Amino acid sequence: MILIGYLGYNCFDRKGLPQRHKRLIGEVSSYSFDKVIEQRQHNCFLMGKEAGVKHFAADCTHQDRPYKLVLWRDSQGASMYPGFHWLEQADARVAVSQYTIAGCGGLLPLKDQGHFCQEAN
Repeated sequence: MILIGYLGYNCFDRKGLPQRHKRLIGEVSSYSFDKVIEQRQHNCFLMGKEAGVKHFAADCTHQDRPYKLVLWRDSQGASMYPGFHWLEQADARVAVSQYTIAGCGGLLPLKDQGHFCQEAN
């Protein structure tokens, strides 16, 4: 118990063990994430009629790939795209088709949705 107490106090007194995990801490502290680029905003993630973009870009899917995963949702789906993007990178046969619209939820066009969501869906 005395040894464990001494090790705990020693670590506290030195304000942690800075020599541990230097590489990992460097990677974590230098990590950057560009939400606009990663979610493909204004191309495959439409932000609404006020953004001025009314149609999905042609690069929202790879037409030449035989297997397609369709991501059809709202902003939550756009947030999921970076996680699914690794499928395209890992297998050249797989394409992730992203059709996401802020606030529209990937529903079939319903009368209670706004005109923009009805048209886009």
